Amino acid sequence: MPAHIEIVIKPTLQCNGICDYCNALQRPLLMDLAVVERLFLNLAHYWDGNPDGSVSVLWHGGEPMLMGARFYKAVLELDRAILTGRALHIMQSNLTLVSADLLAVLRDLLNGGGIGTSLDPFEDYRKLRDGTSYLKRWYQGFEAARSSGFRVGMVYVVHGKSLERAKEVYYYFRNLGVDSLTVIPLEDPAGPFREPRLDARSWGRFLLDIYKVWNEDDRFLSMEPFNGWEKLAVEHNPSIRACSEWLSCCEPTLAISPEGDVYPCVRRLDIGAGKTGNIMHDNMNAIMSEPDMFWRSARSKLIKQHDCASCKWWKLCAGGCAAGSGYLHKTTWCEGYKLFFEAADV
Repeated sequence: MPAHIEIVIKPTLQCNGICDYCNALQRPLLMDLAVVERLFLNLAHYWDGNPDGSVSVLWHGGEPMLMGARFYKAVLELDRAILTGRALHIMQSNLTLVSADLLAVLRDLLNGGGIGTSLDPFEDYRKLRDGTSYLKRWYQGFEAARSSGFRVGMVYVVHGKSLERAKEVYYYFRNLGVDSLTVIPLEDPAGPFREPRLDARSWGRFLLDIYKVWNEDDRFLSMEPFNGWEKLAVEHNPSIRACSEWLSCCEPTLAISPEGDVYPCVRRLDIGAGKTGNIMHDNMNAIMSEPDMFWRSARSKLIKQHDCASCKWWKLCAGGCAAGSGYLHKTTWCEGYKLFFEAADV
């Protein structure tokens, strides 16, 4: 068994948002607590054979706060009874469904203290189904979470209209008071999104622009992907690549659907491809023995012999997102990354 396992639990694929570039499948399913209990029992068994192993649990969606305070109170009880608090829990949420009752439960469950979220304050690409203001509801949720002691990390999705706004983006979130900032490119497929998109070199130029702003501000914010890249460059530690938060890419990852189906990454679950088992029917050893659980490692060996064979930046990029570019090919953002690495001299 590996030393660290990342679990991504999607208790629902439903969302109260209708963001313009969302490409996740939305199905009217809610996770039964029996799935959570079976998963936690599997993890407890993993620890029996790996007492020094570690597990992180990311509550994801859809919108995980749709499940409500009662659900997470029951999850907390199961966590204490079965896992005895050993797993690190975090959550990714749009923060528009925050309530006092929910925050009170999450304060105990999210023992890492962290909630990740996403916002675009400059374009009206993020909307709520009920027609109310996403921005207004998000700000309310953000202030409530911060007032309750939560750290809040920001993910900003870079699109075509972001390209001249690197400084504006950085200082907006810096002054807002988020605890970290991660920038990611808008990936395909991206729903029916018909607004300006990125090409690879535009993504590289945006990275370079915001990197310069970050340096000029003495790196006030914790910022990805830059922190991760620089750590890799200095330490030359391949284990860091095994779990890259800015790519949402750890190996192994068990992404769990509401009905307990297991996928090797979040993006594969989102598109419904590559199921490796079901937590209700398969034990952890059986799931972990599936070849697809370690498909990123197999892919890296192949593309190092082909697309990425002569690349001097391999140790930082590793070919990019496997789910986004495919098993045999490097990331579509390759030229952008090269542009950035050459200019920034990471």
